[in-house]
Amino acid sequence: MKYRILSLDGGGIRGVFTARLIERLQVMYPNLLSGVDLIAGTSTGGILALGLASGFSAQAMKQLYINNAATIFDDSWLDNLRDLGGLSGAQYSCDGLAKITQQTFGTATLGSLAKRVLIPTFDLDKSVGPTQFQRKT
Repeated sequence: MKYRILSLDGGGIRGVFTARLIERLQVMYPNLLSGVDLIAGTSTGGILALGLASGFSAQAMKQLYINNAATIFDDSWLDNLRDLGGLSGAQYSCDGLAKITQQTFGTATLGSLAKRVLIPTFDLDKSVGPTQFQRKT
């Protein structure tokens, strides 16, 4: 039995390129995503994985990045001071990302997604609570 995994790398705003690549691949292989059993992603690839598994098109995910890059990847001088330029915390504050994901995905949970997803994570900023995509036990 075959089990197909689409793996999406991280890279911040470069998620636009990943989304565009998926767009182009879908032109050549229209059933690309329907043939995938699991979508895995790290960092920005995780955002894309959640979007694709939620039914958003690659084009819609590309637009999400284009329209919200300044909010998601906000790197103010205050944030740099707080995390010593990324030495003692995450590169970007997660406040903007939390705002955009809440607006985009609402109350969706992992169990409500059309596809299975795998997103390895760790917490650099302990001030933020669990996201809406964590499975409830």
